[in-house]
Amino acid sequence: MQWIAPSEKSPKFPPLSISTLSAAFTNIFSANSREPKVIQDRIAESRSAYEDLIENSQRRVRILETMALALYREWFVHFRFPGHEDVPRVSSVLGDVPKGWSVMSVKNILRRRTLGVVYREDDARHEGEVPVIDQSTNELLGFHDNEPDHAGLPVQPNSNFR
Repeated sequence: MQWIAPSEKSPKFPPLSISTLSAAFTNIFSANSREPKVIQDRIAESRSAYEDLIENSQRRVRILETMALALYREWFVHFRFPGHEDVPRVSSVLGDVPKGWSVMSVKNILRRRTLGVVYREDDARHEGEVPVIDQSTNELLGFHDNEPDHAGLPVQPNSNFR
């Protein structure tokens, strides 16, 4: 590649100009050269392989989501969790539930904490990491992905009501 070789004026490399770059690209991508076609084919093969991997991963995620929903339904709607045969059932307002379980409102489970941030219906999204519960209805308003001000534990959950 003579056109990007050091010159007598500059022991390192000549200054790049539009004409130098144009000549370089013309040489690289000329019709007489087979190299760009080979490179394009390799890129296409790699891209195709990645697209296949992405499609496969998306299919697996859909399957896992379906399995998680089915598991939730079995355990928490139909109460067919591991060992459910040995757990007696008791009556509740929602029907028979496993003994030791009770039906409660969200406001009776979570500790109320006020926040500096108020989430309105327009702020909440259909999906997200942190649930937003509407204080006036005690129902799920939506979700957000902002860092919560307070952390809860499974044994002592808390919620930030609006």
